[in-house]
Amino acid sequence: MKETLSERAYTQIVELIMNGEYAEGDMLSERELSEKLNISRTPIREALKRLSEGDLVEHIKNRGAVVSSISTQRLMEQFVIRELFEEYAIQKIFDDQLDLDLDYLEENIRDTEEAMESGDYKAYFLKEREFHFELLRAIGNQEMLDFVNRITEVQSLVMLYKKVRSKNPGKDTVKEHRMILECLKSNDKDGALQAIREHNRKAKNRVRALGRNG
Repeated sequence: MKETLSERAYTQIVELIMNGEYAEGDMLSERELSEKLNISRTPIREALKRLSEGDLVEHIKNRGAVVSSISTQRLMEQFVIRELFEEYAIQKIFDDQLDLDLDYLEENIRDTEEAMESGDYKAYFLKEREFHFELLRAIGNQEMLDFVNRITEVQSLVMLYKKVRSKNPGKDTVKEHRMILECLKSNDKDGALQAIREHNRKAKNRVRALGRNG
């Protein structure tokens, strides 16, 4: 299916934010974006509306569209939802003996590690998100997947806003993902649940540190 101009505008605006060209509080001018991306203003407007629905952009009176400023407290609240969904997914995978693409998860971890080591932090965050999405894909709950996709996109962007990349947070995350995968491979349900809980606990601690240092 051919990508629409609105979809292309959406993707490219997210790229600009992920690359740090626009940070928290920066205005997203339709005219400027139209010139920068060589896309007419109507698709730009549609893309900004979609971004605002996903909390990446907010519309402020007398200013227009700006990159959202996401509070640490809000991120912590979102983590509660992510934790519940992911623990449910692990339970469902084991209890219903669902197929899970373990080879894909192994490849994902390798790709995440390579992105981290090469300093490609945009690729790192995208790969890190995909690991979590695969657990939800396995249980076939599209509503959960759509919701987690939205909140983790916000979380990834905030990590970049706060320049966590300069502190190289990836090594611990890769180790934690590998622990989850090893438990899944060995059919260790209790171990997998413990590993996902520990991973999310440590992720929340990283976000708290981000808030203190941001």
